[in-house]
Amino acid sequence: MASTTNKSTSSNNFSHLPKRPLGKVRTDNSLFWSEEYIEGDPIDLWGRVIADWDDCLKKRPKYIKKLVRYNIPQPLRCLLWQLLSGADKQRYLIEGYADLLKETSPHEKTIRRDIDRTYPDHPKFSSPNSPLQESMLNIMKAYSLYDKEVGYCQGNAFIAGLLLLEMPEEEAFAVFVQIMRKYNMRELCKPNMAELAVCMYQLECLIEELLPDLHVHFQAQGFRASVYASSWFLTLFASTVSPDLATRIMDFVLAEGLEFIFRLSLAILSVCNKDLLKLDIEGMIMHFQKELTKYDSITVQVLFDMAFTLKITPKKLKKLEKDYHTRKAKETGDVELMKVSLMKYK
Repeated sequence: MASTTNKSTSSNNFSHLPKRPLGKVRTDNSLFWSEEYIEGDPIDLWGRVIADWDDCLKKRPKYIKKLVRYNIPQPLRCLLWQLLSGADKQRYLIEGYADLLKETSPHEKTIRRDIDRTYPDHPKFSSPNSPLQESMLNIMKAYSLYDKEVGYCQGNAFIAGLLLLEMPEEEAFAVFVQIMRKYNMRELCKPNMAELAVCMYQLECLIEELLPDLHVHFQAQGFRASVYASSWFLTLFASTVSPDLATRIMDFVLAEGLEFIFRLSLAILSVCNKDLLKLDIEGMIMHFQKELTKYDSITVQVLFDMAFTLKITPKKLKKLEKDYHTRKAKETGDVELMKVSLMKYK
């Protein structure tokens, strides 16, 4: 059964961030500016793009990214998330959704147990068997049947819940499927989580390069990225920050890909750098559990500006991925794996 579109009711509204002129005229050095100048009513600007979406996506993808950074108006978010993810072209997902729900998933008990712990403080999810809780359960069940190789991955319900705050259940399922396959999330969520391990290695290498003092501190404390950052990637920060902030993060992920999670992770670590250097491993865990939920709009703007400044390219991430697989092959003494790794990234 489809749910009605809902809005997040968190007290901090970050849905407008970042919203500032983008283009040749620069107000600071914090953002990468395109040659297009973007200023005006976001609904009017997006209206022109939506009216000619396929052509704009093909010919002006950078402009669309800049427009996402400028603002996504709440009334357009449901449609734009479908367009950005490509779910609008996957009608078969919506049409086949009801049939999936008629089947039985081997993961249903686990899913229902986790649903009760998803957004426990959000009024739309906190009541047992609330409509949105049931919709989350349905989406997770349907996906576990749709993609049996992945099945169910703990934490995915946070993403489904975030989608349900913006759109009906069937559309939320279609966008969720696209997030999993178009943005490489299904690789992170496979039972062995091998790709998540790659992401953690990539993040640690980037910390070593960009925040060397913090890297040394983490190493001294035995504080691995998997301890604090796994949920950032598996839930796209939805389990860590307020729903309003998570919504804005989703805007950027859908427009720019999983690279944005790397950028935002490094921006957060940079902002927290001085505090983290004073803490032991338990203190750092507590810091990440508590402080990320307290960010005000000014801190959020600083984080986003910093994230967009960082140059983390697919080429850099691909090189780090190659390094990871080469190291793993050497550690295990697997010559064949080493050959495959070298051929894969040749």
